[in-house]
Amino acid sequence: DWRNELPQDPEGYIGRFNYYILEASNIDILEEQATGLLTSRREELYIDSALTILDQGLSLHPLRLDMHMGYIYVLGQHKRWQDFTPRILTLLERAKLNDFQGWLWGLDRPVGGDAKIFIIESISDYQSMLYSEFTTERLVEIRQIAIVILSIKEDHIDQLNMMALSYSETGDPKKGYK
Repeated sequence: DWRNELPQDPEGYIGRFNYYILEASNIDILEEQATGLLTSRREELYIDSALTILDQGLSLHPLRLDMHMGYIYVLGQHKRWQDFTPRILTLLERAKLNDFQGWLWGLDRPVGGDAKIFIIESISDYQSMLYSEFTTERLVEIRQIAIVILSIKEDHIDQLNMMALSYSETGDPKKGYK
């Protein structure tokens, strides 16, 4: 079975992850009727399998930024907010610890350019998923992320705006002006 090939190779983990994500998106009504399982539950099982695969891969290859980003993206797409923000914060803390050095992308190629800017901008894009929910809880999570990013790059205008928006929309606009 191809899923057992290259058991510890990072590309094997990504391939298996992509397989389960694709399977989750291919569930249809006929399959639901044939199996008797609800479509959403089957989809969640595939997503859980995909995330488990990446967890295994990341335990062996913690500097594979593509795995981290894929994991976070899937959490956001499936509105798994209880894991989304903590995963972002963990990635940012790990990046700070190694001074944004050593990150790898597909085929173990070093992340080109400025890894710090790449990670911060990617996380800023992911914050828009939280913003689209526009609940107090999500706005507080936006603020948590902004605080960490601003501790890394204090003049990041988007994060200053996110911080101000978060305070303003959660009833404390004076803090947003500071």
